[in-house]
Amino acid sequence: MTNPLSSSLRAAILLCSASAVTCLAAQAQTSNPPITDPVAKPEPVIASESGKLPAQSATESQSQQGAVAETNRTIGPIGNFDPLAESSKLKSPNTDASPPPPKGPSADKWQFQFVPYIWFAGLKGQIGIGSRITDVDADIGDIFDHLNFGFMAAFEARKGKFLLLSDLLYLKVSTENVTPGPLFSSAKLTQKVFLLEGDAGYRLLEKEGSSLDAIAGIRFWHLHTRLLFTAGVLPETEDSRSKNWVDGVGGLRGRAFVTKSWFVFGKGDVGGGGSDLTYQLLGGIGATFKERFSLLAAYRYLHVNYDRNNFLFDVGIKGPALGFGIKF
Repeated sequence: MTNPLSSSLRAAILLCSASAVTCLAAQAQTSNPPITDPVAKPEPVIASESGKLPAQSATESQSQQGAVAETNRTIGPIGNFDPLAESSKLKSPNTDASPPPPKGPSADKWQFQFVPYIWFAGLKGQIGIGSRITDVDADIGDIFDHLNFGFMAAFEARKGKFLLLSDLLYLKVSTENVTPGPLFSSAKLTQKVFLLEGDAGYRLLEKEGSSLDAIAGIRFWHLHTRLLFTAGVLPETEDSRSKNWVDGVGGLRGRAFVTKSWFVFGKGDVGGGGSDLTYQLLGGIGATFKERFSLLAAYRYLHVNYDRNNFLFDVGIKGPALGFGIKF
């Protein structure tokens, strides 16, 4: 027969042994964490019921933020289209494209040309002071011998179809090739001619560089004439006189290119007022180079007939001219 006390004792010993084994197994599980596979992908982080993500260490947070920023800089936000980045690409200038070719001068801006020139002008006609009148025929060959001083220049300003023109001329000529008449043995003429012309014009036609302009303006004359008659039948005598007057003039001028660089040009006008009649004819050829410069060669004939107050100047001034044009 079994002793009840011994059975109770054995049951107590077995219960204590089971408790001890259970405690040891739990302690071993806490001290040794499970081994993580480094190749395995991380499990997605699931927010808790409170809506907060589990806390991360500072190092992991900074590493993830740097990776996201680098990704945004290269390909834009993950899984999204970045309109700002695409817009900046569309608006960025094309640095590889060549600049557009320079444009010519605008028709709305003033354009200028200055033309200094030399006119190898001879005189032919009649000049007289009072009752003493002499015939003058100083041709081109004589002008090289007797031209004391000369200055000539033309200026042009243009804006659109409107033009402003000026021409300045000063000549001083001394010659003895004059006819004094039967009462004197010879005569010497010293003639000073100052001419200033100012015109306004309107462009009637322009096509491929060729043009036709209508012009009108005034021509101011200042003359100083000195005549020395050497003794013949009559004793030597000398007369001098100065005169100023203004003529109104009007006419046309034109230019036409025959090649890309070569062109022909001409001008004609007629008028009067202070004089009985004045007119001018000019024609020539020119060549442009480097867009701003041109060489000009022309033949010019300018006639004036002034006969008032005992002063006669009925003369044609004629000869070739050479000029150099500068645009700016």
